[in-house]
Parts: sequence; structure tokens; C-alpha cells
Amino acid sequence: MRVLRSGLVRDALLGLAVVAAAELELLTVDPGEVDGSLAGLHLLSLALLPAFTIRRVSPVGAVGVVALAFACQPLLGSAPVAVPFLALLFLLASLGWYAGTAAGALGVGLTLLAAVPSALVDGSTPADLVVNATVVVAAWGSAHLVRIATDRRVAAEVEADRAARDAVADERERISRDLHDSLGHALTLITLHAGGAREGTRQPQDRTAFEYIEHAGREALVDLHRFLELLGPGEDEAPGLAHLPQLVEGVRGQGIDVDLAVAADGLPASVETTVYRVVQEGLTNVVRHSAARRAVVEVRREPGEVRTTVRDDGHAVAPRVPSSGRGLVGLRERLGLFHGTLEYGDTPSGWLLEARIPLGGA
Repeated sequence: MRVLRSGLVRDALLGLAVVAAAELELLTVDPGEVDGSLAGLHLLSLALLPAFTIRRVSPVGAVGVVALAFACQPLLGSAPVAVPFLALLFLLASLGWYAGTAAGALGVGLTLLAAVPSALVDGSTPADLVVNATVVVAAWGSAHLVRIATDRRVAAEVEADRAARDAVADERERISRDLHDSLGHALTLITLHAGGAREGTRQPQDRTAFEYIEHAGREALVDLHRFLELLGPGEDEAPGLAHLPQLVEGVRGQGIDVDLAVAADGLPASVETTVYRVVQEGLTNVVRHSAARRAVVEVRREPGEVRTTVRDDGHAVAPRVPSSGRGLVGLRERLGLFHGTLEYGDTPSGWLLEARIPLGGA
């Protein structure tokens, strides 16, 4: 409301200035050049005030007021003045800027219709009518075209800003996924190794040290998950199939017997990274959520797809270390980039996670 009122006040002041100019012009006109009542022309010039005041809130109404004044002018007389016509052109430009195409066409039509009585009285030639009509349409049309171009430019800037914000959000998601997949897995293994060493040692000093490491690892996992909530999930990492043996060795250190079988040569780098993350998430869940003693990891290239499975002989239990609960959700989103599928759950023989990635489906 404050902006609206401020605009009305400014337009009203502008209208007063235009009316003052029109009145001054009438006062300086030679009375011999006035055809009709000069007082009536002074009265008609006052119509410019309400027209300018409402030119933004009702541009069609503003043009209509001035058009009506022009239509009434033959009844009162005429004088060689330019301010009212210039004011009309300004209001037509306001109509083109503030109103839509249909409303603009209506305002232009009213203006041309209002000019008919004056043309009949003055005996205007067809050429005069064409010129006047061209000026009227040009005043409205040029402003309307500028407004359309401005709207498109603003829309493009808004879209560019939105794209920039989306790019930042995507980068935050990539960082989040990277932290979850790499640091989360490493911290889990550190914590579990420390816990196992603590339970297996008889030396009080060593037991205290391992207990401290285990506690620090758990705290680090909690902090990591808290930070991930601020960053959101992400993507795009470098590990591939060549890194799987090292990943498996880390899990074997937890006392879980892991068999690894890879038969998938010539995969794109992005697919290899995704397969690595599938295995990493599967083995992490085996360590965290399963009481399994044995797990099998298979990566096989089949006709038209690559299939990755992680199965174990345990069943879902309460996690032994903190978990964000977002790994499988993020993994499903990652596979969705390749139009892949992810299935997981308990089976009669244990827990199973299976991912299928169509080759060439990214």
C-alpha cells in the first residue's frame, strides 16, 4: 500500500504539472486563433489531472478520460495547442507499459474513436487521419514492445539466478554424498576396529587408548551425520572397480569373511564409480546392521547391464554404530541417473542388496 500510495502521489503531482503547462499554453494563445469557448478549453484541460493520477492503476481508464475530453472538444471549440496531444501520447505509452495486449487494443480503439468528431469538424484529410492513427498506435505499441522485452530479460535473469542456486545446491549435495560414502565408511571401520581391539586386549593402558579411539570415532560419525543434514546428499566420485579389493579388506578386518568376484571389464568410469558405491554401501550395512559372519560381493557384466549384488548370512539388527539412514536413499537416487534399479531386504538365507545398471542408459 505504501508503494501504491507513493505512486499515486507522484502521478498526481505529474498531472498537476501537465495541467499547469496546458493552462499556461492556453493563456499564451492569441485569442484570435481560438475557435469557440476558451473557458471551455481550460475546463477540458483539467481532465488531465485524474487521467495522470490513475495512469498506473487503470491505464485504460486514464486513456479513456482523455479520449472523452477530445471527443467533447468540438462542442467547445479548438485552439492551436500541443500539450493535451502530447499528454495523450504519454498516457498511451503508459497504457502500453502497464496494461496487457487486449487492454491496450481497447485503449487505442477508444482513442481513435474519440478522434472521429474532431476529424469531421476540422475537415481532416485521409492523410491526416492515417498520420494521426499511426502516431497513436506507435506511442502505445513501442512502449508495449519495450515492456515485453523487459519482461523477457527479467525472466531470463530470474532463471539464471535460479540455475545458479541450483548449481550451488547440486554441489552441496555432491559434497554430502562424498562425505557419506567415503568418510562415513572409513569412520565406521575405525570405530569397529577400535572396539574389537579394546575387547581383545588385557592391558589397561591399551584398553583405555582403544576406548578413546572408539568414542572419538562414534562422536565423529555423529558430527558427520549432523553436517550432512546441513549439506544435503551429493554425487560424482573417482573410485572404481580397482578399489574394491581394498574396500573388502577393510571389512574382513572386522572378522567378516568376504568373497569378491568381479567380471565386468570395459565399464564407463561413471558406472564403475556407481558400482563401487553400491558395494561400499552394501558392506557398510553388513558391518552396521547385520550379525553376519560371511558376505559375498559379485559384480558381473551381463547383456545390456551390469549387476552388483552384496549378500550375507545375517539378518537386520540394531546398528552397532550411529547411522544417518540416508545411504540407501542416496544410492537409489544415484542409480536413477543411469535408469538403474536397487532392491534390498531380508531373504531366507540372509540380507541381500542388488543393483542393476543398464549400460548406455545414463
